[in-house]
Amino acid sequence: MSEPTADSDRLDVEDALTALLAYANSLRESALSLATAGRLADATKLSGLAVTTLRAAGVPADDSVRILLATMLSDHAANLAETGQATEGMAAAAEAAGIWRSVCEAHPRLRRKMVNALANQAWCLRLQERDTEAASVYEQACGILRELSADSPGEWPMLADLLGHQAYVQLRAGRYAYAALARAEEVGLRRDLRAAVPDGDRRLADTLTEYAVACDQAEHPAVAMKAADEAVAIYRDLYGAEPGPEWARLGRGLLVGGKIRLRLGQPVQAVGPFASAMAMALKAGDTEFASSCRAGISLAREADPAGFEIEWKRLTGG
Repeated sequence: MSEPTADSDRLDVEDALTALLAYANSLRESALSLATAGRLADATKLSGLAVTTLRAAGVPADDSVRILLATMLSDHAANLAETGQATEGMAAAAEAAGIWRSVCEAHPRLRRKMVNALANQAWCLRLQERDTEAASVYEQACGILRELSADSPGEWPMLADLLGHQAYVQLRAGRYAYAALARAEEVGLRRDLRAAVPDGDRRLADTLTEYAVACDQAEHPAVAMKAADEAVAIYRDLYGAEPGPEWARLGRGLLVGGKIRLRLGQPVQAVGPFASAMAMALKAGDTEFASSCRAGISLAREADPAGFEIEWKRLTGG
């Protein structure tokens, strides 16, 4: 039997590397299936094994391999976040984003993939309450999606979602004006998407409520009240007089609107929203929410005792 040649050795190595890449990719696909089925712990183990297998392969880092590694890292980061391992998830997502940033210099059409990695990184930062850092990463992701959405309105739903996340961490970080700006942009997108996506009306109303909260914190109570009132009107159109399991959405809109009216020096006008929200909360057995409403009613009574008594009798028929 003849000795193997250098060419045959190279072919054997290439075949082995190809098989290893295929195995790593099969692990990734299995992890995705497990995550879809809700088996997150098992999915995390497999997605981590996929990353380890690809690293161990020692394959030359051409663009196709780097793209595969970045994709696997992004998947693994999402699984880590879902299983409460935010620190590890943030590291994996940051590495993925770095790879995508490099790859996209030569392949700008792949920027959408970088958005996913940035979103995972920001989410892990949010879970760790590193809100200022999370807001910065969300802004990077939103910036890319804004550019992409100029030619593809199909990106609007994700842009709206990311703006909502950005506003949340900005608000929690005490950066109220920035939170209000992000919510305002989200409101605009939700209006455009209202008839085009499932639950478009409900999504718009939810966003308007959060916009009201941000504007109130940013010292724009008149804008806040207008947004809260619009949210309540949409909820009432959707759910009617008996919102059933959706009562908390309508109740929160009413509670937010009541608080804003107090800030605007309209205690009598705040009584009705507080009372309605309290009645729904008591019916649902949510005593904590009802207590918040009751506190608002007490503040309204203190601010204008005579006006309160007249309004309370009108509401209760007393």
